[in-house]
Amino acid sequence: MTEPYGVVYVIKNNVSEKRFFGVAPHRNLRKRILGHILLLENDLHPNTHLQRSFNLYGVRAFKFEAVKEALTRRRLEEICEELIDEFDTTNGDFGYNHRYVLREDDIKL
Repeated sequence: MTEPYGVVYVIKNNVSEKRFFGVAPHRNLRKRILGHILLLENDLHPNTHLQRSFNLYGVRAFKFEAVKEALTRRRLEEICEELIDEFDTTNGDFGYNHRYVLREDDIKL
């Protein structure tokens, strides 16, 4: 069986139902999520909207989890875009994504 290229993950605020979708290499998902938590707990996250919500509600209000896997970079991008569109997470009323752009450093295998 082929190992997935990467994973789309979600950071979900269980109080407001707002979401942030991101991508990570399959084997580094735990590291990526712990990186988000470390930045948030130290008030250093570059996403100020997400940071403010985290400061207001605390870590227990958030769920961090893998949503979908993909075998190719292209499919990973498509899945992430579809989820961002489906949940309208670039709209600050519904989510924390600023826009969908998969940078080269988002996936390092």
